[in-house]
Amino acid sequence: MLVLKCLADESGDDPGAIVARGFLDVDDREFGHVINRLEGYFDCTLWLRSRPERRFVLDELVELVSAATAGAVAGANAGAVAGAGESAGAGHG
Repeated sequence: MLVLKCLADESGDDPGAIVARGFLDVDDREFGHVINRLEGYFDCTLWLRSRPERRFVLDELVELVSAATAGAVAGANAGAVAGAGESAGAGHG
């Protein structure tokens, strides 16, 4: 839903219309703004800036964001597990 909100907020298009079409065509400025928002929302890098096309296909974008954030979640969980044996405050500094 946040991916759809980002596309709709940036383009001004109705979210229902974006879903019905399944894609959103944008200009260069909107393309950059959408990528910046998504990367900021999900704290990830999507590696989309070099793409020549300026069309966001909704299903593909959701999959890309999910894949990018899955690695971040796995990394965060690994860090939490690694730090679980440390006492409070240890390892900071």
